[in-house]
Amino acid sequence: MTNRTSSGRYWRVAQVLKAATSQDALGMRADNWVDGNTFRCELRNQSTTETPYADGVVVRRSFEIYARYKSVRNSGVTEVDRIEVDGRLLRIQSITNLGNDFIEAQIVAEEIN
Repeated sequence: MTNRTSSGRYWRVAQVLKAATSQDALGMRADNWVDGNTFRCELRNQSTTETPYADGVVVRRSFEIYARYKSVRNSGVTEVDRIEVDGRLLRIQSITNLGNDFIEAQIVAEEIN
């Protein structure tokens, strides 16, 4: 069994992009993202699929992000925010307390192209 609290596997830095809404010139909602906190994490490519889209295909990549639970909680990240890791902009699908022991968090996310 690997030590899930080892600091060696969390060498990437995740930048939290907090959701902030405003109105455009027509009064419609405009989504904006402002820099939030950072935390160290491990990034794993979960799956890659091609989906038909218009006259071509779009590649959809899903990722799992692992980090210390306390770091994720302290960053204030929620499912409506975005995360940027290694230049990849990721839409959060879920945040889970892995093992229900408040040691490690798992974030499932999809890359936004």
